[in-house]
Amino acid sequence: MDLGPILEIFTRLRDCSANRIGYIRNLQNNLNSLQNARDELISVYQDVSMEIELVEEQQLKPTNEVSNWLVNVEAKVKEVGLILHKGEQVTQSKCIWSCSPKNCWSSYKLGKVVPDMIDELKALVEKRHTFHIVGQRMPHAPVEELPMETITVGLESSFDKVCKCFEDTSVGIIGLYGMGGVGKTTLLKKFNNDFLTTRRSHDKIDVVIWVVVSQELDIGKIQQVIRNKIHLPDEVWLDKNMEERAIAIFNVMKRKKFVLLLDDVWRRFDLLKLGIPNPRGQNGSRVLFTTRSEEVCGNMGAHRSIRVEFLAPERALELFQDKVGEETLNSHASIPYLAKEVVAECQGLPLALITVGRAMANKKDPNQWKRAIQTLKNYPSKVSGMVNEVFLLLEFSYNSLPSPTHKTCFLYCSLFPEDYNIKKDQLIELWIGEGFLDESGDVYGARIEGEDIIDYLKQACLLEKGEANEDSVKMHDVIRDMALWVACEHSSKPKFGVFDNTALSSIYASDLLAKWREAERLSLWRSTLPISLEEPFSLKLLTMIVQKTKLDKFPNGYFKSGQAIKVLDLSHNDTLKEIPAEIGELANLRYLNLSYTRVKELPIELNKLKSLRCLLINFTDRRLIIPRTLISSLSVLQVFSKLMPRPIFLLPASHCYEESVLLQELECLEHLKDISIALSSFSSLEMLLNSTKLQKCIKYLRLHPFSPDSHSSLNILNFTGHQYICNLHTLQVNGYAIRNLTWLTSAPNLRSLKIDSCYLMETIISEDFGAAGFEVSLQVFGSLETLKLKNLPRLRSIYPEALRFPSLKTLNVDNCGDLVKLPFDSDSAKSLEQIVGEPGWWDRLQWEDQSTMDIFSSKFQFQIQKNLSVSAHSSRP
Repeated sequence: MDLGPILEIFTRLRDCSANRIGYIRNLQNNLNSLQNARDELISVYQDVSMEIELVEEQQLKPTNEVSNWLVNVEAKVKEVGLILHKGEQVTQSKCIWSCSPKNCWSSYKLGKVVPDMIDELKALVEKRHTFHIVGQRMPHAPVEELPMETITVGLESSFDKVCKCFEDTSVGIIGLYGMGGVGKTTLLKKFNNDFLTTRRSHDKIDVVIWVVVSQELDIGKIQQVIRNKIHLPDEVWLDKNMEERAIAIFNVMKRKKFVLLLDDVWRRFDLLKLGIPNPRGQNGSRVLFTTRSEEVCGNMGAHRSIRVEFLAPERALELFQDKVGEETLNSHASIPYLAKEVVAECQGLPLALITVGRAMANKKDPNQWKRAIQTLKNYPSKVSGMVNEVFLLLEFSYNSLPSPTHKTCFLYCSLFPEDYNIKKDQLIELWIGEGFLDESGDVYGARIEGEDIIDYLKQACLLEKGEANEDSVKMHDVIRDMALWVACEHSSKPKFGVFDNTALSSIYASDLLAKWREAERLSLWRSTLPISLEEPFSLKLLTMIVQKTKLDKFPNGYFKSGQAIKVLDLSHNDTLKEIPAEIGELANLRYLNLSYTRVKELPIELNKLKSLRCLLINFTDRRLIIPRTLISSLSVLQVFSKLMPRPIFLLPASHCYEESVLLQELECLEHLKDISIALSSFSSLEMLLNSTKLQKCIKYLRLHPFSPDSHSSLNILNFTGHQYICNLHTLQVNGYAIRNLTWLTSAPNLRSLKIDSCYLMETIISEDFGAAGFEVSLQVFGSLETLKLKNLPRLRSIYPEALRFPSLKTLNVDNCGDLVKLPFDSDSAKSLEQIVGEPGWWDRLQWEDQSTMDIFSSKFQFQIQKNLSVSAHSSRP
């Protein structure tokens, strides 16, 4: 009998039993090894997580490989936890005297799984060492960081409520409401920026869009902001009406998971009219908005409304102390206790705490604090609502301004519409015209005084930096409301009458007429005039600002009763074509602005305006007629401005002659200090540069040579030594046949330089200037903030050596192919914010060393098309 098969079966059974016994016998050791492998994997997982946090701070995202690995690790660690728990139960149920079949089978099954799991954990640890990179740059940032206060005291509770609502899939529209100045905008900005640092940034949010709505609802403007964010091409946007643009937005947004943040909503509007799909449902999109009214939350269809509350006393004190500063708080033992009394009077309103806190900064005398407390307590309490809770407190900041001039200039800013970006030059010229500033006749001193007042008002939180650029400011709407309350409702008679198309519907006609007849200053903006021009204005009227209306002319005799008027601003009325002759009867008129109108001729009767100090006629009819001797008759004129766009046709010889005559008349004016002008002929330019008087006065110069003698300017513009142009602020040169502008070395106050289509230009400042022994880097372009170079095919250099450029903020280069080196080294242009140019040009640039290139690479932005650029480090490897 052959026993071989029987023995083979026996051997296999014996081996199988031995393996099973081994799984059972080694179970505890294997469980210990599994736990060690799990702990090692968790440690590696934590290391990778820390690396991910670092790359996320650099606005990178984890690679797909790393993300998948993290998910697998989390799943395996959870699975191992269950195995270890089961192992603990099995091992504890066994004893040395009892090994029931049930326990043996459980131990065997568990023991067989554990070694395989150990191998899988080790494989995950090994997989981590194969990662070449952890993070990668995102193709388009779904959210842009918004500038805001680093300290957001007291907003934690409201912020947590917003976050919880955001996570609720049944909530698509969230409304944040509360009093003006309570922190709604700050809260919304914090929520926007939180996408950059939290796990929400990985929840497949495609785009986060921030829009300021404001009281003057402009659907087209909001659509444009959305269009810019989602990069809609020109072919679906240009020449389309509002409904067609809404469709284009809708067809993109319906495929995205979006978050739309709307700040400062005043009344209901239909999101579908913007092109925004209904955010409710499973798409995960959200709309969040801020408003001052709970009613608006309901009207906008908010699924959840959240009130932004006042600060608790301890948090209010913390915010107030931050604004006052430790130095002041520690200057006297009693001031911290007095500070608590001031905080109690502010009733937890962040805007009031910030404003009053900054007003009390550097007040180190306890008596000043006691007087401030008494001032706050003694205000009347009969006014309710916003006046009682906000305006009286903000008026305290107004009353704390250091001089009557500061107060008057501050109130004056409320004559501009809500959310209006006020140009600093425009504002200061109005103040000069009103007589608020230096009355000695020194325009430059007045401008410096005006700049100082603007800076003070910004530091006191009564003005803010404008959105347009550094040269503009704006008023927060709550601050503006307070200023108008001070100027109008808080006085026995209304001093200001401010009307725009957003306010007319809420003002009764009788009230409007009363203000029209009694106000000292009238400001009318947009739409049609609210009152018939047949109605007489106040005999005490000092200021009349009428902009962006449908005004075409004034009726005869309208200005005969306006003897008190000092400022008349009719700019931006593109239907206004004529000025009545009786404007010459305004004997006290100091400021006249006819810019951006279609006035064809200045009436000769203007020569009667013997008090006129500022005359602005920018961008009027190209063939504006100025009667001979008119300008020279304005004996006290200090500021004259006549700028024009680049002509699209050759000007007649007579026009060139009129330019020369105009300059001759300007030269005769004894008190003239400030000229802004556009010239189009060589003879005019030659006259300006040969006149010490005109050189000293020139502030803003535009050169557009479109007369037959334009190419003769080659020599005059290549002479150096124009030492009297020290007050030149802005220069624009278009189309001149020049090789350099070395004469600008005599313009230390030049802030803006724009050169376009000068096809012979080879360098801006010639190297001969440096050879003359001057300290070039200290004085050339020391004040320059903006430099724009366009269509200069022969331009090889701005200057052969490195310059300091201590004030430069923007450099824009377009179609200057031979410019392959910038005058920068590692010590240049410390304040530079951006360089805009073509990608090909940037790649050809030569640098002094690698460190210099690295410094300026982060500031470069590709110029893709007009008014559109992208950051270089977001697109280049």
